[in-house]
Amino acid sequence: MIRVMEPAGAAESSKSPFWYSAALLILCIAAIAIRFFYWSYTNRTWEDALITVLHSENAVHGLGLTHVKPGEPPLHGFTSPLSVLIPLAGDLIHSGFGLTLIKILSALLGGVAAWLGARLSRILGLPYVLALTVAAFLAFEHHQILWGMAGMETQAVTVAYLWAICAALRGGQWEKGTSLGVCMLARPDAAFLVAIVLAAETWRAWAKRSLRALGPVLAGLAIVYGPWIVFTTLYYGSPVPNTILAKSLGYSSAFAQLSRLSALAKAVWIERRFTNIFATLGPAYGGNGTGFVASWDQYLLSRIAVFLMLPGAVAAFRKRHWEALVVYAFLAAYAIYLTFLVNLVFGWYTAPIVAAGVIGSAYGLWRFVEPFLPAGSRLRFVAVTSAVYIAAIAANLPATMQSDKHIQQYVEDEGRAAVGRFIHDVSQPTDTIGSESLGYVAYYSRRPVYDYPGMCSRRVVEYLRTHPRERSLIGMMEHLRPTFLVLRPHEFRTEDGRVKYPWIERDYELLRTFRVPDDERAQILDAQYNVDFEFGVWRAKTAQ
Repeated sequence: MIRVMEPAGAAESSKSPFWYSAALLILCIAAIAIRFFYWSYTNRTWEDALITVLHSENAVHGLGLTHVKPGEPPLHGFTSPLSVLIPLAGDLIHSGFGLTLIKILSALLGGVAAWLGARLSRILGLPYVLALTVAAFLAFEHHQILWGMAGMETQAVTVAYLWAICAALRGGQWEKGTSLGVCMLARPDAAFLVAIVLAAETWRAWAKRSLRALGPVLAGLAIVYGPWIVFTTLYYGSPVPNTILAKSLGYSSAFAQLSRLSALAKAVWIERRFTNIFATLGPAYGGNGTGFVASWDQYLLSRIAVFLMLPGAVAAFRKRHWEALVVYAFLAAYAIYLTFLVNLVFGWYTAPIVAAGVIGSAYGLWRFVEPFLPAGSRLRFVAVTSAVYIAAIAANLPATMQSDKHIQQYVEDEGRAAVGRFIHDVSQPTDTIGSESLGYVAYYSRRPVYDYPGMCSRRVVEYLRTHPRERSLIGMMEHLRPTFLVLRPHEFRTEDGRVKYPWIERDYELLRTFRVPDDERAQILDAQYNVDFEFGVWRAKTAQ
Protein backbone atom coordinates (compact mmCIF):
# COMPACT_ATOMS: atom_id res chain seq x y z
CA MET A 1 0.00 0.00 0.00
CA ILE A 2 1.31 3.47 -0.87
CA ARG A 3 2.08 5.54 2.22
CA VAL A 4 0.42 8.89 2.69
CA MET A 5 3.25 10.00 5.00
CA GLU A 6 6.32 11.88 3.78
CA PRO A 7 9.18 9.86 2.31
CA ALA A 8 12.32 9.27 4.30
CA GLY A 9 14.31 11.42 1.87
CA ALA A 10 12.21 14.54 2.32
CA ALA A 11 15.03 16.75 3.55
CA GLU A 12 13.19 19.71 2.08
CA SER A 13 11.66 20.52 5.43
CA SER A 14 15.06 21.09 7.08
CA LYS A 15 16.83 24.45 6.98
CA SER A 16 18.77 24.90 3.74
CA PRO A 17 22.48 25.79 3.91
CA PHE A 18 23.39 29.37 3.14
CA TRP A 19 25.31 28.49 -0.02
CA TYR A 20 22.28 26.75 -1.48
CA SER A 21 19.91 29.61 -0.71
CA ALA A 22 22.39 32.12 -2.16
CA ALA A 23 22.96 30.03 -5.30
CA LEU A 24 19.21 29.57 -5.82
CA LEU A 25 18.60 33.30 -5.40
CA ILE A 26 21.31 34.04 -7.98
CA LEU A 27 19.71 31.58 -10.42
CA CYS A 28 16.26 33.13 -9.93
CA ILE A 29 17.65 36.61 -10.55
CA ALA A 30 19.57 35.30 -13.57
CA ALA A 31 16.40 33.72 -14.94
CA ILE A 32 14.66 37.10 -14.81
CA ALA A 33 17.66 39.00 -16.17
CA ILE A 34 18.22 36.70 -19.14
CA ARG A 35 14.59 36.99 -20.11
CA PHE A 36 14.73 40.77 -20.12
CA PHE A 37 17.95 40.57 -22.12
CA TYR A 38 16.33 38.18 -24.60
CA TRP A 39 13.41 40.59 -25.01
CA SER A 40 15.69 43.58 -25.54
CA TYR A 41 18.01 41.73 -27.92
CA THR A 42 15.50 39.85 -30.09
CA ASN A 43 12.19 41.71 -29.61
CA ARG A 44 10.60 38.38 -30.55
CA THR A 45 6.81 38.34 -30.71
CA TRP A 46 5.21 35.04 -31.57
CA GLU A 47 2.49 34.90 -34.21
CA ASP A 48 -0.10 33.42 -31.86
CA ALA A 49 0.49 36.05 -29.18
CA LEU A 50 -0.92 38.68 -31.54
CA ILE A 51 -4.06 36.63 -32.09
CA THR A 52 -4.88 36.88 -28.40
CA VAL A 53 -3.71 40.46 -27.94
CA LEU A 54 -6.07 41.61 -30.68
CA HIS A 55 -8.95 40.31 -28.54
CA SER A 56 -7.91 42.42 -25.57
CA GLU A 57 -7.28 45.54 -27.67
CA ASN A 58 -10.68 45.16 -29.35
CA ALA A 59 -12.24 44.90 -25.89
CA VAL A 60 -10.83 48.22 -24.69
CA HIS A 61 -11.82 49.84 -27.99
CA GLY A 62 -15.44 48.88 -27.39
CA LEU A 63 -15.59 46.10 -29.98
CA GLY A 64 -15.88 43.29 -27.44
CA LEU A 65 -13.50 40.56 -26.28
CA THR A 66 -13.39 39.13 -29.76
CA HIS A 67 -11.34 38.88 -32.93
CA VAL A 68 -14.06 39.23 -35.57
CA LYS A 69 -15.49 42.26 -37.26
CA PRO A 70 -17.96 44.58 -35.49
CA GLY A 71 -21.57 43.55 -35.78
CA GLU A 72 -20.92 39.83 -35.33
CA PRO A 73 -21.44 38.06 -32.00
CA PRO A 74 -18.25 37.78 -29.92
CA LEU A 75 -16.03 34.82 -30.82
CA HIS A 76 -13.91 32.87 -28.32
CA GLY A 77 -10.79 32.85 -30.50
CA PHE A 78 -8.17 32.01 -27.86
CA THR A 79 -7.55 28.87 -25.83
CA SER A 80 -5.95 30.00 -22.57
CA PRO A 81 -7.96 32.42 -20.39
CA LEU A 82 -4.75 33.81 -18.87
CA SER A 83 -3.40 34.53 -22.35
CA VAL A 84 -6.09 37.19 -22.76
CA LEU A 85 -6.75 38.24 -19.16
CA ILE A 86 -3.15 39.33 -18.59
CA PRO A 87 -2.97 41.48 -21.77
CA LEU A 88 -6.46 42.80 -21.02
CA ALA A 89 -5.21 44.16 -17.70
CA GLY A 90 -2.43 45.95 -19.57
CA ASP A 91 -4.64 47.26 -22.33
CA LEU A 92 -7.07 48.66 -19.75
CA ILE A 93 -4.16 50.78 -18.51
CA HIS A 94 -3.18 51.81 -22.02
CA SER A 95 -4.18 50.27 -25.35
CA GLY A 96 -1.18 48.41 -26.70
CA PHE A 97 0.37 47.79 -23.27
CA GLY A 98 -1.15 44.29 -23.03
CA LEU A 99 1.63 42.58 -24.97
CA THR A 100 4.25 44.43 -22.94
CA LEU A 101 2.60 43.42 -19.68
CA ILE A 102 2.53 39.70 -20.46
CA LYS A 103 6.23 39.86 -21.39
CA ILE A 104 7.12 41.67 -18.15
CA LEU A 105 5.13 39.16 -16.13
CA SER A 106 6.71 36.24 -18.00
CA ALA A 107 10.18 37.54 -17.19
CA LEU A 108 9.36 37.78 -13.50
CA LEU A 109 7.69 34.37 -13.52
CA GLY A 110 10.87 32.92 -14.98
CA GLY A 111 12.47 33.44 -11.59
CA VAL A 112 9.44 31.93 -9.87
CA ALA A 113 9.63 28.86 -12.11
CA ALA A 114 13.28 28.31 -11.20
CA TRP A 115 12.43 28.57 -7.49
CA LEU A 116 9.45 26.22 -7.77
CA GLY A 117 11.51 23.68 -9.70
CA ALA A 118 14.13 23.66 -6.97
CA ARG A 119 11.49 23.44 -4.24
CA LEU A 120 9.78 20.51 -5.91
CA SER A 121 13.15 18.78 -6.28
CA ARG A 122 13.78 19.19 -2.56
CA ILE A 123 10.28 17.91 -1.74
CA LEU A 124 11.23 14.76 -3.64
CA GLY A 125 14.33 14.40 -1.46
CA LEU A 126 16.86 15.26 -4.15
CA PRO A 127 20.22 16.72 -3.07
CA TYR A 128 20.83 20.43 -3.31
CA VAL A 129 23.02 20.11 -6.39
CA LEU A 130 20.21 18.48 -8.38
CA ALA A 131 17.71 21.05 -7.13
CA LEU A 132 20.02 23.76 -8.46
CA THR A 133 20.37 21.85 -11.74
CA VAL A 134 16.60 21.90 -12.20
CA ALA A 135 16.50 25.61 -11.40
CA ALA A 136 19.32 26.30 -13.87
CA PHE A 137 17.53 24.38 -16.61
CA LEU A 138 14.33 26.35 -16.08
CA ALA A 139 16.36 29.56 -16.05
CA PHE A 140 18.50 29.01 -19.14
CA GLU A 141 16.86 26.53 -21.53
CA HIS A 142 16.07 28.47 -24.69
CA HIS A 143 12.43 27.47 -25.10
CA GLN A 144 11.63 28.05 -21.43
CA ILE A 145 12.66 31.62 -22.27
CA LEU A 146 11.29 31.91 -25.80
CA TRP A 147 7.57 31.27 -25.54
CA GLY A 148 6.87 33.54 -22.59
CA MET A 149 9.11 36.36 -23.77
CA ALA A 150 7.48 36.18 -27.22
CA GLY A 151 4.13 37.09 -25.66
CA MET A 152 2.62 33.66 -25.08
CA GLU A 153 1.10 32.47 -21.80
CA THR A 154 3.59 29.58 -21.60
CA GLN A 155 5.66 30.86 -18.68
CA ALA A 156 2.49 31.41 -16.65
CA VAL A 157 1.34 27.88 -17.50
CA THR A 158 4.68 26.43 -16.37
CA VAL A 159 4.51 28.27 -13.06
CA ALA A 160 0.87 27.28 -12.55
CA TYR A 161 1.65 23.59 -13.11
CA LEU A 162 4.73 23.54 -10.88
CA TRP A 163 2.86 25.42 -8.16
CA ALA A 164 -0.08 23.02 -8.34
CA ILE A 165 2.22 19.99 -8.02
CA CYS A 166 4.08 21.57 -5.08
CA ALA A 167 0.77 22.46 -3.45
CA ALA A 168 -0.52 18.92 -3.98
CA LEU A 169 2.51 17.56 -2.15
CA ARG A 170 2.96 20.12 0.63
CA GLY A 171 0.24 22.75 0.49
CA GLY A 172 -2.92 23.21 2.49
CA GLN A 173 -6.29 22.21 1.12
CA TRP A 174 -7.27 25.73 0.07
CA GLU A 175 -3.93 26.25 -1.66
CA LYS A 176 -4.41 23.02 -3.56
CA GLY A 177 -7.81 24.08 -4.82
CA THR A 178 -6.69 27.61 -5.67
CA SER A 179 -3.65 26.36 -7.59
CA LEU A 180 -5.81 23.96 -9.57
CA GLY A 181 -8.15 26.81 -10.46
CA VAL A 182 -5.21 28.86 -11.74
CA CYS A 183 -4.10 25.85 -13.80
CA MET A 184 -7.49 25.70 -15.48
CA LEU A 185 -7.25 29.41 -16.24
CA ALA A 186 -3.83 28.72 -17.74
CA ARG A 187 -4.81 25.90 -20.10
CA PRO A 188 -7.97 23.81 -20.60
CA ASP A 189 -5.87 20.64 -20.81
CA ALA A 190 -4.78 21.30 -17.23
CA ALA A 191 -7.82 19.13 -16.58
CA PHE A 192 -5.47 16.13 -16.65
CA LEU A 193 -3.39 17.58 -13.81
CA VAL A 194 -6.55 18.50 -11.93
CA ALA A 195 -7.79 14.92 -12.30
CA ILE A 196 -4.50 13.52 -10.98
CA VAL A 197 -4.47 15.80 -7.94
CA LEU A 198 -8.16 15.25 -7.18
CA ALA A 199 -7.68 11.49 -7.45
CA ALA A 200 -4.75 11.66 -5.04
CA GLU A 201 -6.70 13.87 -2.64
CA THR A 202 -9.72 11.58 -2.80
CA TRP A 203 -7.54 8.59 -2.01
CA ARG A 204 -5.88 10.39 0.90
CA ALA A 205 -9.26 11.53 2.25
CA TRP A 206 -10.63 8.00 1.96
CA ALA A 207 -7.54 6.57 3.71
CA LYS A 208 -8.06 9.01 6.57
CA ARG A 209 -11.83 8.40 6.54
CA SER A 210 -12.34 12.16 6.13
CA LEU A 211 -13.91 13.00 2.79
CA ARG A 212 -14.75 16.45 4.17
CA ALA A 213 -11.11 17.36 3.53
CA LEU A 214 -11.98 17.50 -0.18
CA GLY A 215 -14.33 20.43 0.42
CA PRO A 216 -11.72 23.22 0.47
CA VAL A 217 -9.97 21.76 -2.59
CA LEU A 218 -13.14 21.70 -4.65
CA ALA A 219 -14.23 25.07 -3.31
CA GLY A 220 -10.91 26.71 -4.18
CA LEU A 221 -11.07 25.29 -7.70
CA ALA A 222 -14.66 26.48 -8.15
CA ILE A 223 -14.04 29.98 -6.75
CA VAL A 224 -11.07 30.61 -9.06
CA TYR A 225 -12.25 28.91 -12.24
CA GLY A 226 -16.03 29.00 -11.88
CA PRO A 227 -16.48 32.68 -12.81
CA TRP A 228 -14.69 32.09 -16.12
CA ILE A 229 -17.07 29.25 -16.99
CA VAL A 230 -20.05 31.46 -16.19
CA PHE A 231 -18.65 34.39 -18.18
CA THR A 232 -17.81 32.40 -21.33
CA THR A 233 -21.15 30.60 -21.25
CA LEU A 234 -23.07 33.87 -21.04
CA TYR A 235 -20.79 35.92 -23.33
CA TYR A 236 -19.77 33.43 -26.00
CA GLY A 237 -22.57 30.91 -25.63
CA SER A 238 -20.21 28.11 -24.61
CA PRO A 239 -17.17 27.63 -22.34
CA VAL A 240 -15.48 25.64 -25.12
CA PRO A 241 -13.09 27.89 -27.09
CA ASN A 242 -13.67 28.14 -30.83
CA THR A 243 -9.97 27.30 -31.25
CA ILE A 244 -10.58 23.78 -29.96
CA LEU A 245 -13.46 23.23 -32.38
CA ALA A 246 -11.41 24.62 -35.27
CA LYS A 247 -8.36 22.47 -34.62
CA SER A 248 -10.46 19.35 -34.15
CA LEU A 249 -12.06 19.89 -37.56
CA GLY A 250 -9.14 21.31 -39.52
CA TYR A 251 -6.38 18.91 -38.49
CA SER A 252 -6.53 15.14 -38.75
CA SER A 253 -6.62 13.36 -35.41
CA ALA A 254 -3.59 11.40 -34.30
CA PHE A 255 -5.49 8.15 -34.78
CA ALA A 256 -6.55 9.18 -38.29
CA GLN A 257 -2.93 9.96 -39.12
CA LEU A 258 -1.82 6.60 -37.74
CA SER A 259 -4.55 4.67 -39.56
CA ARG A 260 -3.02 5.56 -42.93
CA LEU A 261 0.41 4.15 -42.04
CA SER A 262 1.98 0.71 -42.09
CA ALA A 263 2.98 -0.97 -38.82
CA LEU A 264 6.60 0.17 -39.14
CA ALA A 265 5.56 3.70 -40.13
CA LYS A 266 3.24 3.81 -37.11
CA ALA A 267 6.16 3.04 -34.81
CA VAL A 268 8.28 5.73 -36.45
CA TRP A 269 5.44 8.27 -36.20
CA ILE A 270 4.93 7.56 -32.49
CA GLU A 271 8.68 7.75 -31.79
CA ARG A 272 8.96 11.09 -33.59
CA ARG A 273 5.93 12.53 -31.81
CA PHE A 274 7.27 11.39 -28.42
CA THR A 275 10.75 12.73 -29.22
CA ASN A 276 9.26 16.07 -30.19
CA ILE A 277 7.46 16.36 -26.85
CA PHE A 278 10.67 15.98 -24.81
CA ALA A 279 13.12 17.34 -27.40
CA THR A 280 14.07 20.39 -25.35
CA LEU A 281 15.44 18.29 -22.50
CA GLY A 282 18.55 18.50 -24.68
CA PRO A 283 19.96 21.02 -27.17
CA ALA A 284 17.34 21.71 -29.84
CA TYR A 285 15.73 24.60 -31.70
CA GLY A 286 12.07 25.25 -32.37
CA GLY A 287 12.17 28.95 -33.15
CA ASN A 288 11.02 28.45 -36.75
CA GLY A 289 7.63 27.25 -35.53
CA THR A 290 7.51 23.95 -37.44
CA GLY A 291 8.69 21.63 -34.67
CA PHE A 292 12.01 21.05 -32.96
CA VAL A 293 15.26 20.33 -34.76
CA ALA A 294 18.06 18.50 -32.98
CA SER A 295 21.30 20.33 -32.29
CA TRP A 296 24.82 18.84 -32.37
CA ASP A 297 23.92 15.82 -30.19
CA GLN A 298 21.04 14.58 -32.40
CA TYR A 299 18.70 14.26 -29.39
CA LEU A 300 21.19 12.15 -27.40
CA LEU A 301 20.88 14.21 -24.21
CA SER A 302 17.10 14.46 -24.38
CA ARG A 303 16.81 10.71 -24.90
CA ILE A 304 19.10 10.03 -21.96
CA ALA A 305 16.97 12.39 -19.86
CA VAL A 306 13.81 10.53 -20.88
CA PHE A 307 15.48 7.18 -20.22
CA LEU A 308 16.37 8.28 -16.68
CA MET A 309 12.70 8.80 -15.92
CA LEU A 310 12.19 5.02 -16.11
CA PRO A 311 14.45 3.98 -13.19
CA GLY A 312 13.06 6.97 -11.32
CA ALA A 313 9.48 5.80 -11.77
CA VAL A 314 10.40 2.22 -10.84
CA ALA A 315 12.24 3.39 -7.71
CA ALA A 316 9.35 5.65 -6.72
CA PHE A 317 6.93 2.74 -7.03
CA ARG A 318 9.15 0.30 -5.14
CA LYS A 319 9.84 2.79 -2.34
CA ARG A 320 6.15 3.80 -2.21
CA HIS A 321 7.34 7.39 -2.73
CA TRP A 322 3.96 9.03 -3.18
CA GLU A 323 5.31 12.50 -4.04
CA ALA A 324 7.50 11.22 -6.88
CA LEU A 325 4.66 9.08 -8.21
CA VAL A 326 2.51 12.19 -8.58
CA VAL A 327 5.22 13.78 -10.75
CA TYR A 328 5.55 10.68 -12.90
CA ALA A 329 1.77 10.35 -13.19
CA PHE A 330 1.74 13.92 -14.52
CA LEU A 331 4.47 13.13 -17.05
CA ALA A 332 2.84 9.89 -18.18
CA ALA A 333 -0.58 11.49 -18.58
CA TYR A 334 0.69 14.37 -20.69
CA ALA A 335 3.04 12.20 -22.74
CA ILE A 336 0.08 10.00 -23.69
CA TYR A 337 -2.17 13.01 -24.24
CA LEU A 338 0.23 14.87 -26.52
CA THR A 339 1.25 11.74 -28.39
CA PHE A 340 -2.15 10.24 -29.10
CA LEU A 341 -4.90 12.77 -28.40
CA VAL A 342 -3.61 16.05 -29.87
CA ASN A 343 -4.04 16.52 -33.60
CA LEU A 344 -0.98 18.76 -33.97
CA VAL A 345 1.58 19.41 -31.22
CA PHE A 346 2.77 23.02 -31.18
CA GLY A 347 6.09 23.69 -29.48
CA TRP A 348 4.70 25.77 -26.63
CA TYR A 349 2.48 22.87 -25.55
CA THR A 350 5.60 21.00 -24.46
CA ALA A 351 7.41 23.58 -22.30
CA PRO A 352 5.40 23.03 -19.08
CA ILE A 353 5.70 19.26 -19.52
CA VAL A 354 9.45 19.50 -20.02
CA ALA A 355 9.67 21.66 -16.88
CA ALA A 356 8.36 18.72 -14.87
CA GLY A 357 10.29 16.30 -17.07
CA VAL A 358 13.67 17.67 -15.99
CA ILE A 359 12.64 17.02 -12.37
CA GLY A 360 11.67 13.46 -13.25
CA SER A 361 15.03 12.99 -14.99
CA ALA A 362 16.94 14.40 -12.02
CA TYR A 363 15.08 12.06 -9.67
CA GLY A 364 15.80 9.15 -12.00
CA LEU A 365 19.51 10.00 -12.17
CA TRP A 366 19.76 10.06 -8.37
CA ARG A 367 17.96 6.74 -7.97
CA PHE A 368 19.90 5.21 -10.88
CA VAL A 369 23.34 5.84 -9.34
CA GLU A 370 22.18 5.15 -5.78
CA PRO A 371 22.99 1.40 -5.76
CA PHE A 372 26.41 1.81 -7.39
CA LEU A 373 28.14 4.67 -5.56
CA PRO A 374 28.62 5.65 -1.92
CA ALA A 375 27.07 8.92 -0.80
CA GLY A 376 30.11 11.17 -1.29
CA SER A 377 31.04 9.75 -4.69
CA ARG A 378 27.38 9.87 -5.75
CA LEU A 379 27.17 13.57 -5.00
CA ARG A 380 30.38 14.30 -6.89
CA PHE A 381 29.19 12.27 -9.88
CA VAL A 382 25.82 14.03 -10.16
CA ALA A 383 27.50 17.41 -9.61
CA VAL A 384 29.84 16.87 -12.55
CA THR A 385 27.07 15.38 -14.67
CA SER A 386 24.78 18.30 -13.88
CA ALA A 387 27.43 20.88 -14.70
CA VAL A 388 28.07 19.28 -18.09
CA TYR A 389 24.35 19.04 -18.79
CA ILE A 390 23.59 22.68 -17.96
CA ALA A 391 26.64 23.79 -19.94
CA ALA A 392 25.30 21.92 -22.98
CA ILE A 393 21.90 23.57 -22.56
CA ALA A 394 23.25 27.09 -22.01
CA ALA A 395 25.82 26.82 -24.80
CA ASN A 396 22.95 26.86 -27.29
CA LEU A 397 21.74 30.30 -26.22
CA PRO A 398 24.04 32.58 -28.27
CA ALA A 399 23.10 30.88 -31.55
CA THR A 400 19.40 30.46 -30.77
CA MET A 401 18.99 34.03 -29.53
CA GLN A 402 20.72 35.40 -32.61
CA SER A 403 18.51 33.30 -34.83
CA ASP A 404 15.38 34.52 -33.04
CA LYS A 405 16.55 38.11 -33.53
CA HIS A 406 16.92 37.53 -37.27
CA ILE A 407 13.56 35.77 -37.53
CA GLN A 408 11.87 38.71 -35.87
CA GLN A 409 13.59 41.24 -38.11
CA TYR A 410 13.45 39.51 -41.48
CA VAL A 411 10.45 37.16 -41.26
CA GLU A 412 8.09 38.93 -38.88
CA ASP A 413 8.77 42.69 -39.06
CA GLU A 414 9.77 42.91 -42.73
CA GLY A 415 7.55 40.00 -43.75
CA ARG A 416 4.28 39.18 -42.05
CA ALA A 417 3.84 42.53 -40.29
CA ALA A 418 4.56 44.29 -43.58
CA VAL A 419 1.93 42.11 -45.27
CA GLY A 420 -0.65 43.21 -42.71
CA ARG A 421 0.22 46.89 -43.07
CA PHE A 422 0.13 46.67 -46.85
CA ILE A 423 -3.33 45.11 -46.88
CA HIS A 424 -4.58 47.72 -44.42
CA ASP A 425 -3.44 50.47 -46.79
CA VAL A 426 -4.99 49.00 -49.95
CA SER A 427 -8.24 47.61 -48.50
CA GLN A 428 -11.58 48.74 -47.15
CA PRO A 429 -12.81 47.93 -43.61
CA THR A 430 -15.37 45.50 -45.00
CA ASP A 431 -12.80 43.54 -47.05
CA THR A 432 -11.82 40.06 -45.91
CA ILE A 433 -8.54 38.13 -46.03
CA GLY A 434 -7.90 34.43 -46.58
CA SER A 435 -4.70 33.18 -44.93
CA GLU A 436 -3.30 30.33 -42.89
CA SER A 437 -1.09 32.85 -41.11
CA LEU A 438 -3.40 34.76 -38.77
CA GLY A 439 -1.60 36.71 -36.03
CA TYR A 440 0.50 39.33 -37.81
CA VAL A 441 -1.82 39.65 -40.81
CA ALA A 442 -4.91 40.32 -38.70
CA TYR A 443 -3.18 42.48 -36.09
CA TYR A 444 -1.60 44.88 -38.56
CA SER A 445 -4.36 44.90 -41.17
CA ARG A 446 -7.27 45.09 -38.69
CA ARG A 447 -9.38 43.29 -41.25
CA PRO A 448 -11.46 40.11 -40.76
CA VAL A 449 -9.42 37.01 -41.63
CA TYR A 450 -10.69 33.66 -42.85
CA ASP A 451 -7.85 31.77 -41.26
CA TYR A 452 -7.23 28.06 -41.46
CA PRO A 453 -8.48 26.13 -39.55
CA GLY A 454 -10.78 28.93 -38.48
CA MET A 455 -9.54 29.70 -34.98
CA CYS A 456 -11.03 33.18 -35.28
CA SER A 457 -13.65 32.62 -37.97
CA ARG A 458 -17.10 31.11 -37.62
CA ARG A 459 -17.45 30.92 -41.40
CA VAL A 460 -14.36 28.75 -41.74
CA VAL A 461 -15.45 26.42 -38.93
CA GLU A 462 -18.86 26.10 -40.54
CA TYR A 463 -17.20 25.34 -43.88
CA LEU A 464 -15.10 22.60 -42.28
CA ARG A 465 -18.17 21.16 -40.60
CA THR A 466 -20.25 21.06 -43.79
CA HIS A 467 -17.47 20.04 -46.22
CA PRO A 468 -15.62 17.20 -44.46
CA ARG A 469 -14.03 15.94 -47.70
CA GLU A 470 -12.74 19.35 -48.79
CA ARG A 471 -10.97 20.43 -45.62
CA SER A 472 -7.96 22.39 -46.82
CA LEU A 473 -6.69 25.94 -46.93
CA ILE A 474 -7.22 26.30 -50.68
CA GLY A 475 -10.60 24.56 -50.55
CA MET A 476 -11.74 27.01 -47.89
CA MET A 477 -10.51 29.99 -49.92
CA GLU A 478 -12.21 28.81 -53.10
CA HIS A 479 -15.48 28.34 -51.24
CA LEU A 480 -15.50 31.60 -49.21
CA ARG A 481 -13.78 33.83 -51.80
CA PRO A 482 -12.24 36.47 -49.50
CA THR A 483 -11.23 39.84 -50.98
CA PHE A 484 -7.52 39.13 -50.43
CA LEU A 485 -5.48 35.94 -50.41
CA VAL A 486 -2.19 35.69 -48.50
CA LEU A 487 -0.36 32.61 -49.73
CA ARG A 488 3.01 30.96 -49.31
CA PRO A 489 4.40 29.49 -52.56
CA HIS A 490 4.11 25.86 -51.44
CA GLU A 491 0.43 26.36 -50.64
CA PHE A 492 -0.62 26.93 -54.25
CA ARG A 493 2.32 26.31 -56.60
CA THR A 494 3.94 23.16 -57.95
CA GLU A 495 7.67 22.53 -57.52
CA ASP A 496 8.36 24.05 -60.95
CA GLY A 497 6.46 27.23 -60.01
CA ARG A 498 3.15 26.69 -61.78
CA VAL A 499 -0.12 27.66 -60.06
CA LYS A 500 -1.95 24.44 -59.15
CA TYR A 501 -5.39 26.06 -58.93
CA PRO A 502 -6.48 27.93 -62.08
CA TRP A 503 -9.19 29.91 -60.28
CA ILE A 504 -6.55 31.85 -58.35
CA GLU A 505 -4.98 33.43 -61.45
CA ARG A 506 -8.37 33.71 -63.15
CA ASP A 507 -10.18 35.51 -60.32
CA TYR A 508 -7.35 37.22 -58.43
CA GLU A 509 -4.39 39.42 -59.30
CA LEU A 510 -1.02 39.32 -57.57
CA LEU A 511 -0.43 42.72 -55.96
CA ARG A 512 2.87 42.19 -54.22
CA THR A 513 5.30 39.52 -53.03
CA PHE A 514 7.09 39.73 -49.69
CA ARG A 515 10.22 37.59 -49.73
CA VAL A 516 13.17 37.20 -47.34
CA PRO A 517 16.40 37.37 -49.40
CA ASP A 518 18.63 34.31 -49.41
CA ASP A 519 21.50 36.02 -47.57
CA GLU A 520 19.15 36.91 -44.71
CA ARG A 521 17.72 33.40 -44.60
CA ALA A 522 21.24 32.07 -44.12
CA GLN A 523 21.45 33.89 -40.78
CA ILE A 524 18.62 31.77 -39.32
CA LEU A 525 19.18 28.40 -37.67
CA ASP A 526 17.64 25.44 -39.50
CA ALA A 527 16.24 27.84 -42.08
CA GLN A 528 15.07 24.96 -44.27
CA TYR A 529 12.30 24.35 -41.70
CA ASN A 530 10.94 27.90 -41.84
CA VAL A 531 7.87 28.15 -44.07
CA ASP A 532 7.35 31.91 -43.72
CA PHE A 533 10.07 33.30 -45.98
CA GLU A 534 7.71 34.31 -48.77
CA PHE A 535 4.10 35.50 -49.04
CA GLY A 536 2.15 36.68 -52.04
CA VAL A 537 -0.78 39.08 -51.61
CA TRP A 538 -3.58 38.55 -54.14
CA ARG A 539 -6.69 40.71 -54.57
CA ALA A 540 -9.98 39.65 -56.12
CA LYS A 541 -10.40 41.24 -59.53
CA THR A 542 -14.00 42.07 -58.70
CA ALA A 543 -12.74 44.31 -55.84
CA GLN A 544 -10.96 46.71 -58.21
